[in-house]
Amino acid sequence: MIILEIRRFEKKDAEALAKIVQRNFLEVNIKDYTKDKMERLAAQYSEKKILEIAGLSHMYTAVAGNGKILGCGAISYNWGKKGESLLMTIFVDPDFHSLGIGSSIVQRLEDDEIYKKTRKTQVPASITACEFYKKMCYDYKEGKKEVDAQGHYIMEKYR
Repeated sequence: MIILEIRRFEKKDAEALAKIVQRNFLEVNIKDYTKDKMERLAAQYSEKKILEIAGLSHMYTAVAGNGKILGCGAISYNWGKKGESLLMTIFVDPDFHSLGIGSSIVQRLEDDEIYKKTRKTQVPASITACEFYKKMCYDYKEGKKEVDAQGHYIMEKYR
């Protein structure tokens, strides 16, 4: 069993989190998307990109009891949509998938003040992550399972 702390993001986390996100694109999501697309996304998710996301959101880091960074997630207001929040950049180290860490991250995001102040939360889910979000009680936007221009399913939950 992993002892897990999910705490607010610190700048020193950016390098490890960038590597986790990149690994997910190149090792996990590549099963559902083209290699070229995943390589481009991995190249975009540098430390700088993680710091940008953290600056625009409430970002959290999942840390094992031994100090190893295992994942992340962020929540923000949904770009000018009153009463809506947005979950983003939810990733877990591929070596630690299926251990409940992703669920713990989402639960922490749903405990955040932004989530509590909004009535609807959306998440742009990769093809790979749809079933995970279904288990977390998110459903396809307007009940329609369709991919947007970025290759995501928009999933949502109402409070």
